Amino acid sequence: MPRSSSLLKVGHSFISQAGGTLTGYRKLEPVEHPRLTVGIWGGPKTFKTPLAYTFPEPIYHINLDRDVEPLAPWNMGRNIQVCDILIPPDEELTAEVVNGILHMFMDAYRGALLQETGTVVVDTVSVLWTLIQVFVLKSVLERKLKRDGKDELFQFDYADANLLYENILLAPKAAKIHSVFIARAIDEYNSAGNKSGKIKPQMQKNTPYLVNLWLQTTREEVMLPGLERKLGSKVLQPKRIPTDVFVATVEGSGFNKDQEGLKLPNPSFAMLEMLAKQETPAGAFRANSVD
Repeated sequence: MPRSSSLLKVGHSFISQAGGTLTGYRKLEPVEHPRLTVGIWGGPKTFKTPLAYTFPEPIYHINLDRDVEPLAPWNMGRNIQVCDILIPPDEELTAEVVNGILHMFMDAYRGALLQETGTVVVDTVSVLWTLIQVFVLKSVLERKLKRDGKDELFQFDYADANLLYENILLAPKAAKIHSVFIARAIDEYNSAGNKSGKIKPQMQKNTPYLVNLWLQTTREEVMLPGLERKLGSKVLQPKRIPTDVFVATVEGSGFNKDQEGLKLPNPSFAMLEMLAKQETPAGAFRANSVD
């Protein structure tokens, strides 16, 4: 009898009669508290960073974007540690300068990922992706200039830039903490070069596929239940009233494709954790499904 067929026979030493685990394998158990990697994009002041601040603390906020002092009221006394990495003007961004900035980022990022608990926030991946492209582009240009003695245009190969960026976003898979990647929004333009009136995330194209959840945050008027009312001993169904709230729309989910399109009013980490557990958060709805 061939060796392969004897190994596959139930009752062989590799497989117990009870259907036990193969030697060298482990049983994949459900995770009680799943680790989240979340991407958030949206226009200015649409609750992107405040949503990240609802994640488990300590929160390690790597700030590549701007001054975070205006966000201080959102921390609600939580343990939020900010690492500011200042980006110089474009004319000062030589390959050496950008290399130094990326090294500072990686030191801060690795330090956060080595922690046992908490959340790392990269704000923003829009700036990170720009820095990586500039570094790869200027490195090649400077090498060509040194070798050929002339500065000339060439076909830019994105392979190295994509690989570096994607490895950074995939690194949390080996970590114990949560991670949040924030992206800016930019205007979309039509074929005539005019603004279309729509926005899109400024990011590397594969970003939504490198995270568990990909969310767009907006500020919307939503019909939410009002206060419960009574008429004598009878409890009346609360009327829905228009309320201006922040909303996170699930544009991509690695947990369940059916979650895509779900809208979360006043989003929080607790809501996203429920999605990871295949549960629907209270108040969640779909567009045009709320009376």
